Amino acid sequence: MVTLRNGMYYDVLTHRVFKRRPSSDSPCLNRPIHRSSVRDRTFSLDSGRARRVVLILTERCNLACSYCYAGQGAYGKGSLNRIPDRQIDSILEYLEETFPNGIENLQFFGGEPLLETRAIRSICERAPHCVSIRDSARSVVTNGTVLSEGILEVLSIYHIAVTISLDGPAEFHDLYRVFKRCGCGSFRVVTKNVARLASAGVPVAIQLTVSPAMVQAHARGQFDVEDFSDLLDNIGVRYVHLSPVIDVLGGEFSFSEQQLEQLDAFQAQMIAALHARGLMNNAVVEAHRFLTKRECNPGYCGAGLDELTVDINGDLYPCFMFINKPEFRIGTINKGVTNTALITQLETNRKAHSEICERCAIVDSCKACVGASVLENGTVSRPSTTMCRFLNNNYFLGVNELIESIRHE
Repeated sequence: MVTLRNGMYYDVLTHRVFKRRPSSDSPCLNRPIHRSSVRDRTFSLDSGRARRVVLILTERCNLACSYCYAGQGAYGKGSLNRIPDRQIDSILEYLEETFPNGIENLQFFGGEPLLETRAIRSICERAPHCVSIRDSARSVVTNGTVLSEGILEVLSIYHIAVTISLDGPAEFHDLYRVFKRCGCGSFRVVTKNVARLASAGVPVAIQLTVSPAMVQAHARGQFDVEDFSDLLDNIGVRYVHLSPVIDVLGGEFSFSEQQLEQLDAFQAQMIAALHARGLMNNAVVEAHRFLTKRECNPGYCGAGLDELTVDINGDLYPCFMFINKPEFRIGTINKGVTNTALITQLETNRKAHSEICERCAIVDSCKACVGASVLENGTVSRPSTTMCRFLNNNYFLGVNELIESIRHE
């Protein structure tokens, strides 16, 4: 039983909310977990469809973000390549053969993908003739610093949703996300471009990566979540995705126990401030999705199960966080999936096999990031401590905001 911030009670076995704490002999509390009523949301790539396919378009990036797991776009390769035209043909042929039942979301990634608008336009122009991506939703993850009129036109014409990284007010964003050429911060350029996108009717989501320094500043009263939420609202943002920075355990960006407690408080206030302004966030959206659809990942995220990443060389990975890690390469577009041992490991990597997960209050709804597990612990089978704590808080904060919305209707 979890006590929500509004004083109500959430039964983690039945996923029901009570105004008063039920007695110990309540039939609801004594009911077993009805896993049969919670549907498995994942499906195998062998099914001929995918939930998401990520295309790496370039290893070039104009920023030098200090916490970037991708090594400023090059993924540790020491090269700054871009996807060749002939490779686009080969990738689309692979997608057609592998996913005849369609891809739900086609995502453009990098490096900085908007440096390769040529490739984005080329792929979108061919989409009507490709069964696999003809009906796909399209999105791009960008640092938000590159936005010419031509790029804006491509995003608008081809209905590409945009996710932009914005890590708090200028004093925090500019601490980590700086231009390579001058070392200066990118906050002013990014916020200006967010407003331009919103004015043009392009859907814009913000990726807010929460750092230890950010939560410490919030605890000291130096980060006003109300002011920052007002800023997001004023420039046209309608969705915010919060996540903690994940670092190699013991690294510069690792959270101490005190900082994790500060993270809890930051999450609560940030989510409440966003929701009060009508700005959707991943806490509320994911809580609503689970409670209404009752869809669960028996494993963790969909990496290698119903999600796939293709890099500029045509190599296949379960997730973009694994690029240039040979042990996590699952195949190539020419030969298909050949690393069946890793796919089997991902398929059998179930929360039911983890004592930590089975004791967790959000075991049914959790979609923990396998990439974060590898980054923090070096293995797909041991969840990231930081991410676990964050997702647990996020879920119950989301439930709390949903209840408050209903109570005030």
